Amino acid sequence: MEGNEAAAAILVQTIFLKDGHLQGLLGEQATKSPVAAAEFLQPFYRAVLAMVSKVKVDGKS
Repeated sequence: MEGNEAAAAILVQTIFLKDGHLQGLLGEQATKSPVAAAEFLQPFYRAVLAMVSKVKVDGKS
């Protein structure tokens, strides 16, 4: 896992740990299946990865 990917995963994890509502939504998906939980997390991860990557690019310019 590259640095940006690890940073995005950690940030998404932190967001979910701090937000009880999101934890509940994720828990509902996890009771369905691990795949449903992963699919639920995917848009959050992609959005954070895009932000982290943009910050890194902007910081180098």
